[in-house]
Amino acid sequence: TVAKSLTLECMRGAIRQQRRCLVYAFSGPGDVQELELGVGPESISSLLNFLTMSFSGGTDVDAPLACSLERLGREEWNMADILMVTDGEIPPPNEDIIQKLNLAKEELGLTVHGLLVGQRVTEPMEAICSDPSGKETISVFRSWGVVDDSVTSI
Repeated sequence: TVAKSLTLECMRGAIRQQRRCLVYAFSGPGDVQELELGVGPESISSLLNFLTMSFSGGTDVDAPLACSLERLGREEWNMADILMVTDGEIPPPNEDIIQKLNLAKEELGLTVHGLLVGQRVTEPMEAICSDPSGKETISVFRSWGVVDDSVTSI
């Protein structure tokens, strides 16, 4: 629910800024869905379809990070950042992925933002979501109550 709400808000922001938004929904190995959202009405249909999806069966971050890195190699996406929303219970990413992320952070100015829907920041999230100086770029979402007290009463 948090990831889907955030996707909807990212889409709204992209429309306001006349930008495209690329979403990789993921769970276990090989289970990655790509959703490219533009500013046209056809994107609304794709977004609504995404909002009905569900994922289960573990978490593999290598595939969506590899897809993201591939997109960053394209001129039209090389100024993009990555936002990873997860419960944080992820295995350590492949070392090759970490090296490529770090290279993109240094050469492209990439920032990998993490939104942790859980209780604690894990080592894999720290490795993924830190800038070249080591500063973490992770926010922790613990409750809808921090967004709006009225939400908890619904």
